[in-house]
Amino acid sequence: MVSRNCSSCFADEPFNITLKYARAEYPMDLYYLMDLSYSMTDDKETLQSLGRNLEETMRKLISNFTLGFGSFVDKTVRPYTNTLPSKIKEPCKDCRPPYGFRNHMKLSDNVTHFLHEVGAASVSGNVDDPEGGFDALMQTVVCSEEIGWRRDARRLLIFSTDSGFHMAGDGKLGGIIEPNDGKCHLDKDGTYTLSTLQDYPSVLQLDNKVRENDIFIIFAVTEPQQKAYSVLTRIIHEARVGLLTVDSSNVLELVEEKYKEVSSSVVMQHDAPEYIQVKYYTACKSEEIKESSKCDELMIGEEVEFKVEIKVLQCPDNRSDWKQMFRISPFGIKEAIHINLEMNCDCSCEHQEHHQYKENAPECSSNGTYMCGICECSSMHFGKKCQCTSSQSLSARTGIPSDCKPSTDADVPDCSEHGTCTCGVCQCTEKFYGKYCECDDFSCKLKDDELCAGHGSCKCGKCQCDAGWTGEVCDCLLSTKSCTASEGSEVCSGHGHCICGTCHCDTLHTGQYCEEQSRPIPQTAKCESLFHCVLCKVHKKGPLTREECDNNCTTPINVVDALKKNITDGVNCVHSYEECHYEFQYLYVKTSVTKIEALQHEECQTSQSMFYPIVGIFVAILFLGLLGLGVWKAITLRKDRLEFVKFKNEQERSQWGVATSPLYKPPVTEFQNPVYGAVS
Repeated sequence: MVSRNCSSCFADEPFNITLKYARAEYPMDLYYLMDLSYSMTDDKETLQSLGRNLEETMRKLISNFTLGFGSFVDKTVRPYTNTLPSKIKEPCKDCRPPYGFRNHMKLSDNVTHFLHEVGAASVSGNVDDPEGGFDALMQTVVCSEEIGWRRDARRLLIFSTDSGFHMAGDGKLGGIIEPNDGKCHLDKDGTYTLSTLQDYPSVLQLDNKVRENDIFIIFAVTEPQQKAYSVLTRIIHEARVGLLTVDSSNVLELVEEKYKEVSSSVVMQHDAPEYIQVKYYTACKSEEIKESSKCDELMIGEEVEFKVEIKVLQCPDNRSDWKQMFRISPFGIKEAIHINLEMNCDCSCEHQEHHQYKENAPECSSNGTYMCGICECSSMHFGKKCQCTSSQSLSARTGIPSDCKPSTDADVPDCSEHGTCTCGVCQCTEKFYGKYCECDDFSCKLKDDELCAGHGSCKCGKCQCDAGWTGEVCDCLLSTKSCTASEGSEVCSGHGHCICGTCHCDTLHTGQYCEEQSRPIPQTAKCESLFHCVLCKVHKKGPLTREECDNNCTTPINVVDALKKNITDGVNCVHSYEECHYEFQYLYVKTSVTKIEALQHEECQTSQSMFYPIVGIFVAILFLGLLGLGVWKAITLRKDRLEFVKFKNEQERSQWGVATSPLYKPPVTEFQNPVYGAVS
């Protein structure tokens, strides 16, 4: 165990140390915690039948190991367990009475005893599907002496089940309202005595106890439960999930796999209070250092370095907490480094015995205490030098409410947001000045990455130019010397104006000093001579051969999608070749062509040029025809509907029914036989 001291740690100032960890072969304690509800009967028999294979597997992994065994069912109250006396005595065929948790065997190197205890343990039964595994986990973790956890050993707890779990709050279903206290409650027989009196522990309670006792939990569960227990591993520190077969036949492979995974990794942890921040940085097995407290896949003897940054985030209110001692250690290993940290949360100049401590000091307008270079004003005064009286209103002190801003507009900030308004006067922050803190000497425009082009100074946000320079950024030279060809000659040869040391010539002259007269270039001749070059270079056609093209066409040609408009130093050209039109333009300086820009695509008239208009006309006629048919159909339907409505209206207005109509004639005619019934 090593100690490191930080005797003068200020808030927000990091204190760094370097730790090195080398993997060693530590002894191992393996406790097998098994669900012995009735559904796990075949799993128990499998574990028992594996027999000496378990010992061989353990010997192969490590020479110094111990084994322990415990089991759980659930709380023996309703609704978790059937509490009828007959069901308590024998909840299922060949079953023992239910119980919460029982430690069958303390950690020991006697493998034969372990196998005997596994064989002697009997399954039991309960009612609901979730089990009381959390109660068993808590007792196994916190009962160090009863379980037999060794201080110098790496601790593994195998939790084997095929069911879910009850957690804090579920106890209320059985009338159990007392929270779990996180303490050991095992009797001399290893039975959990408060199973029916205390609620199940919460997940966070388990996480805290796992961290305190440095125990790796391996959840060996069947596939239907894998997702639920995977969620637990994201909360319980360094817990892992292993997939168990239905009959637990792969338990040895699972133990071997998870032991190698746990033993080859290191996770740094600490128990510093929340106001002390601890960060870890390591390159692990790579070359890049990053923030991480973990390194995996270490070999025996392989060393890894951690850089630890300790920072006090804030000083505690209680002065007795300014001295702290906490430990940094690898999880699962008791070796640790102790950090003795003393926080520097006040200054000696804040106390009366310091020579610079002055009450009613003249530096504070006799209205406060001067200490550590600043004023602490009395309750009735404020300001940097306690010059303001809090009993007076702002308007009474200054006469004008807006003395800290140039206008009365509410949207205009006080002191241009670069200071504080104290007693109606702006107290500007560093680098700002002026009545309203509106000035600074660093916000002028840059030219060539220099303030004021290096020819002036920045004052209140504006450039003040040196002699001989002008302009917004002092980049304009006042002298006309650079605009004359020789001493005594006329500025810009009399054909232009000298602006910022450069000649701007009239339209008839050119040159550095406007000394040359511009001459028009014969457009037609130039376009004709350059057209063949455009054909062979851009469109790979024309009368020139490839060799003639390379030899005669040396002017650079740029292929563009659109030509520039309204150019003053160039000429637009349009020429035809093989029923295609070609457009290009050339740029010139004086009489020399400097560059050609040609359109990428030519405009050609082909036999297909009339195809699209004809198709368009046909489609338009077809559309108009269909539109006409649609209109005719709509009119016809409307007319038919009107006729039908008219018929219905007339039918409703009719005064005669079928039987009462005077025009109705029945289909049967009756005749009276006068001699019917007479005696002959």
